[in-house]
Amino acid sequence: MPDKPIDPAALEASSSSSFDVMLPLLGIMAMVIGLLCWIIWGFLPESFRDSAWYSVEYSVDWDQVHVEKFPTDCAWGHAPIGDKGCHYQQKVETLKNDRGVITDVFVTWDKVVE
Repeated sequence: MPDKPIDPAALEASSSSSFDVMLPLLGIMAMVIGLLCWIIWGFLPESFRDSAWYSVEYSVDWDQVHVEKFPTDCAWGHAPIGDKGCHYQQKVETLKNDRGVITDVFVTWDKVVE
């Protein structure tokens, strides 16, 4: 019994229809994964996020990023409750070696009185 020849047009039609179905599903999965990553990133401690962010930005190891703890004396919810007339602005400084390569990153907070 001879084999039937395979019609290339039929193969292309069947593969494109499965691709048309999979493409929206892949898009939805990518959006869900992106949303989950964004939510998880928001729940991480700020010191961890800053260390991760600046280690990537300045191409240094995590142990070379030094993050000062965020001061709370201007926070609305700390005693006495209410507006304190101040806030803190993040300040990033880098330390370079003799060749101009960044070796350490320091994240500090400057108090700004309003």
